[in-house]
Amino acid sequence: MSFDPRQYWEERLQRHCDLEGVGCEGRSVTLNQFLYRAKTRTMNRALSRLPLALASSNLRTLDIGAGTGFWIDYFLAKGIKSITAVDIAPAAVKSLKEKYCSSETMNFVCADVGGDEFSEGVRPMLGLVIAMDILYHIIDNEKFCAAIRNIARVLEPGGYLFLTDILSSSKEAMSPQQHVHWRPLTAYKRELEKNSLDIVYLAPVYTLLQSPVDANGIFARLLNLFYYQITCRLTSKTASTPVIVQKAYLGALYSLDSLMTFSPRFAVSVKLLVAQKQT
Repeated sequence: MSFDPRQYWEERLQRHCDLEGVGCEGRSVTLNQFLYRAKTRTMNRALSRLPLALASSNLRTLDIGAGTGFWIDYFLAKGIKSITAVDIAPAAVKSLKEKYCSSETMNFVCADVGGDEFSEGVRPMLGLVIAMDILYHIIDNEKFCAAIRNIARVLEPGGYLFLTDILSSSKEAMSPQQHVHWRPLTAYKRELEKNSLDIVYLAPVYTLLQSPVDANGIFARLLNLFYYQITCRLTSKTASTPVIVQKAYLGALYSLDSLMTFSPRFAVSVKLLVAQKQT
């Protein structure tokens, strides 16, 4: 049976309409909270380096794969008012409409970013598009290419796209799970260039907090041993590790991870890429 992304995410978000649903399923609430802290940290660093006026009343924003609304809340707190939220799962869109029912400046669309319905539901001339932890869930390569085209179409000249993936230096893609297809940086460069999008920022999101799938040699073996034998065991939902112990362990790990992600040398896991549409 072929993989059906809409069905997969619909069922998953019905099971977990929280950070586990959009984060690491099967891991503890505490781990997912720290992972999203790391994503927020990386987003803050990127925004501090870009000439993007978030509080501008004219900045129209699109959140692809909005899920539970984590990034909607983040950007609302930054002063953005006009946000369109897109998700492939009807359950997510329904939940978002209920959560933000009092907002008059938000729009909600149930669509696949790689499908024709995306173009029908999303208006162009957007200043900011975010696709955090989304594009590597597009398994089909033709759909992936269509997604980049669709995003480029709705971005205004000078607008920014924020996305995450492994973005490895390898030429090969990796598919560790049925709903995950990690693509190398070359695959993104090719499609972004085709659609007049220039890479302006690239940085690690994690080093120690997630699987080091882009590491090599002895360093890779050490990180894998550390991650799978310690972190995964402590933070599994089936583990009996007290929350206070998890917080202490992950807090120390987060602090070290924060320092290591300043260096491209430790870019061994998920990375944040920012591209700008040519003017």
